[in-house]
Amino acid sequence: MAARDAFHLAPDRSLALVRRHRWSGRIDRHAHRSLILGLVLEGECCTVGIRGVRMADTRRMFAVAPGEVHAHVAERPCSYVALCLAAPSLPPGRMLPTMADDRGLVSAVASLAETIEAGQWPGRSDILAVTARAEGHFELCPSLSGPPWLSRVVEYLERAIDTPFNLAELENLAGVSRFHLCRTFTARMGMTPGEYQLHARLWRAKDLLTQGVSPVETALETGFADQSHLTRRFNRVVGLSPGLYARGRIRTHRA
Repeated sequence: MAARDAFHLAPDRSLALVRRHRWSGRIDRHAHRSLILGLVLEGECCTVGIRGVRMADTRRMFAVAPGEVHAHVAERPCSYVALCLAAPSLPPGRMLPTMADDRGLVSAVASLAETIEAGQWPGRSDILAVTARAEGHFELCPSLSGPPWLSRVVEYLERAIDTPFNLAELENLAGVSRFHLCRTFTARMGMTPGEYQLHARLWRAKDLLTQGVSPVETALETGFADQSHLTRRFNRVVGLSPGLYARGRIRTHRA
């Protein structure tokens, strides 16, 4: 495996691989739309989520369910690879990992990562086998559906990514006080309304970058002041620069 940061995206966008080499620091609270299976190659990585801190050291895995709000912390240099997989049987925001010491899964994830970094994409059967094995390590968490107004606020924040939201507008939309709104939203979604809108912007930015839209245009279309503003936020939440993320798409289409 190459000793450098990298991002690889499959042509159909159903699979991606992220590599971090000797990374340290913190990746802010965020959530993914896909299943994340990470393998630590060197050092230690902490995943901080609803169940507290989950530690993974060398040759051990960390996993994140679709929609699970979490942060990553590495106090010392840490190298890892992470597969981002479509997992339709894991409903977003409803599952939590219960990772056991599954050495077979560790070997399978390492093998897929090596195949991708060698310039090839694994066969569908190999991907499905790893996904199915990983899904056995997840369990249903209590429903976080929330009050009826929650879905309206979420839809508004996802739709209005190009303009800062106004708490007064959210109050009117929800029909509750801003204090109750913010407290309930954060408890149910795992992040504040402001953080959620930022994530909606970043999810859209990822889509645009993988479609070949430049970082400058992406910033303007997703409500960021300029490219540097997008880059700062992208780095803090995604853990990669927009340029590196976009290059993963270019390498994919040249393969």
